[in-house]
Amino acid sequence: MNPTPELNGYELDQRLLQHPLAEIWRGRSSTGMEIIALILSDQGAADAQVRDRLTGASPTAALEPRTQQTPLWAANLTADRPYAVTQLVPGQSGAERLLDPLDGLLGNDDESLDAVRSQLTQPLQAEPITKNQPVAKSQPGELAQALETWVAESTGGKASWRPRGRGWWPKLIAVLAVLAVFCVLYSVGSSIGAKDQPPGPATAPLVSPNPLPSPALLPGKPK
Repeated sequence: MNPTPELNGYELDQRLLQHPLAEIWRGRSSTGMEIIALILSDQGAADAQVRDRLTGASPTAALEPRTQQTPLWAANLTADRPYAVTQLVPGQSGAERLLDPLDGLLGNDDESLDAVRSQLTQPLQAEPITKNQPVAKSQPGELAQALETWVAESTGGKASWRPRGRGWWPKLIAVLAVLAVFCVLYSVGSSIGAKDQPPGPATAPLVSPNPLPSPALLPGKPK
């Protein structure tokens, strides 16, 4: 089995076609963009005419793509195994179309191209973990679902209460429900804490250190 080719700045995940003159690979760039790469085989790279045909087709693929064709994104035509890379755009032809002119017979590889394009409609069989792979961000729908699950576990209800309609108001209801449950739990906890708190020590009545004499003992007053 041939090893996976190494392209600087790209991670190749799945080989879609092994042709005598070239291989077609699906992968991703260092920024996470899905790509299609055409890489000449050892046989194709050793044939000067095949290299020239790839060199001649690359400017057109980059600057003058036809309708439903993705422009050429990157290429290295002087490498030991020259390659060309395009972005993977569903419904558009990418780098695999450069396979057709390599043998000098246009339309000779239509069957192979159709086989590649049929595979492009399917998801990758395995998602590789790479150092340059971007971290996926949570979507608003995922946050709302997590909130609903938390509410259901806290209240003992079902998590399927959320309306199926789309829009911002189901998310707002979920947030308000979470806040309401939090307030209830906080109030219950506060009341329980107040009941369990031991009473403070009794405060002695304030007594003046020099009490006033009784009015009966004041001078000039009858006893």
